Amino acid sequence: TDGLNGYLIESKEDMRERFASKVSDILSNDALYRSLSMNAKSSLSKEYSFVTMAGRYKQIFHELVADGPK
Repeated sequence: TDGLNGYLIESKEDMRERFASKVSDILSNDALYRSLSMNAKSSLSKEYSFVTMAGRYKQIFHELVADGPK
């Protein structure tokens, strides 16, 4: 999420300047760095945990089996 666990940079913007600016902001603000880091780690832990990913794969396999060969 933009500003919560990282930054999104629109492709139509001057990406080099925007990217450099955001990196500079993060490197110069320790509290921002810690906040983004902790939020990113939390997001990854929730979205890509073993249990979450196993459940997603299980759902895909069930859908594939239910559709069967055609």
